[in-house]
Amino acid sequence: MVRHDRRHGAVPDRAAGGPWRDRSRNGSGTPWPLCTPPGRGGRDRLRGGLVHGDAQPRNAMAVGGSAVWIDFEESCRGPYAWDLACLTTNPDHPVGRVLDSYAEASGTERIPSGVMAHLWALRDLQGITWMLAIRDEREPWFGAEASERLAELLAADDS
Repeated sequence: MVRHDRRHGAVPDRAAGGPWRDRSRNGSGTPWPLCTPPGRGGRDRLRGGLVHGDAQPRNAMAVGGSAVWIDFEESCRGPYAWDLACLTTNPDHPVGRVLDSYAEASGTERIPSGVMAHLWALRDLQGITWMLAIRDEREPWFGAEASERLAELLAADDS
């Protein structure tokens, strides 16, 4: 089932018993372990490889017994922790559970909290940049919100 969201368009419905809950490996409704960027294994992604750039449930589509990424405009080369930083900004995906699950699935050490904190700050800056870039064509209020968030981010960096 798909619902419509004013800011994001069509969004997969992740209600109990929905497609994500049915397809997640651990029954939590978290599809991310099923999604892998094309052409890379888990260990390669940690060193740097192709990352989706906007890893979240609405950018994955259930296909058969698996899931595939869609919406690649933010794909880039980078550490897989970049995608985990995006995913863990969603309150449905607790940081500890995501990082522990990824470490177990990839056979690597858990990504340190300090690394994640830097990536979250960079993701926030990326979001602000996008908001400023599209404010005129989509939502004029993005400009004011982005400017306010940028001022907060810069003030936090000074402390």
